Amino acid sequence: MRLQELERLAEEAFASRADARSWLLRPHPLLEGASPLQVGKTEDGARRIQDMLVAIKYGGVV
Repeated sequence: MRLQELERLAEEAFASRADARSWLLRPHPLLEGASPLQVGKTEDGARRIQDMLVAIKYGGVV
């Protein structure tokens, strides 16, 4: 359920399912090279990814 919510938020942030999926699967330097989906498997990690997606959606710094 947690990962489905992250996918939904990513689609909103990127306005494209393909772009959202690509971002979720790509290793990210702010996540020590892990992908957002890998980090999002834990509750704390999911919150971190949610914060990143909100920043992306509203033009904040990531």
